[in-house]
Amino acid sequence: MKLIAIDLDGTLLNDEKVIPEENLEAIKEAQDAGVEVVIATGRAVFDVQRLIEPTNFRPWIINMNGASIHQPDGTLFYDQPIHQDKARPVLEWLHENGYYYEVTTAERLIAPHDGLDRLEAERHAVDPASAEGVFFEKIFSGQFSQSSRIPEKDPLQAASEETIYNILALSFLPEKLQTGWERYEEHPDFNLVASASINFELQHADASKGAAVQRLAGHLGISTTETAAIGDSLNDLSMIHLAGRGIAMSNAAPQVKEAADEVTLSNHDFGVAAAIRGMLQNIQAT
Repeated sequence: MKLIAIDLDGTLLNDEKVIPEENLEAIKEAQDAGVEVVIATGRAVFDVQRLIEPTNFRPWIINMNGASIHQPDGTLFYDQPIHQDKARPVLEWLHENGYYYEVTTAERLIAPHDGLDRLEAERHAVDPASAEGVFFEKIFSGQFSQSSRIPEKDPLQAASEETIYNILALSFLPEKLQTGWERYEEHPDFNLVASASINFELQHADASKGAAVQRLAGHLGISTTETAAIGDSLNDLSMIHLAGRGIAMSNAAPQVKEAADEVTLSNHDFGVAAAIRGMLQNIQAT
């Protein structure tokens, strides 16, 4: 194994949205063994850099579900933005139909200034005492832990002035979420994924975590058969399918577990560390 691509939320990060020391130690062991350890996330690069800043971990970063790749020193290696003429109709539809949405650009997250009010109203439609309500509360707090989110009175105008990489829409109403999913599921201009059960995300049709892992591995002279991918959500499926070894977290979505070659422990139980050390043992045994 020469390259390991690791998702962040629900995978490398624990439920408190930090990287456990146990995972960092295992990553260091892999690096010492000559393995390239890469982050592959739906988050923007500035959020990833904030998360790893307190550590000594400076990896290649595949961010925004593969829409861009940054080198360990933070410089841009590759990107695949959404064309403005493709993004504008999507944003108009989301805005007019009352969705909470975010636009990820190179520098920040753009959101409608009244978005949280609409989302709060939706959240109150779910019984907070139910198991579903507890789950939604967990996702809600995680979604808004990301930095650089800037509410805009005219988000469409603000987005039109920047390079767009990702559009995320979020709803606690299953019917509303399904309507959005069905609208863009077969759209030729976009790759549609989900990073949680209450959202859907759009990026350029050629952008995915799997495509980015393949591109980076090729740049580093590594065959995809010598790569591994660890993840938990539907936006991880492309790299789970691509990698020579696909590993799902025990807290992963059922589709991810089904696609994976193996299932490791949960993100709360240092599943990344367990998976890495298992692979290192196999390397040492050969």
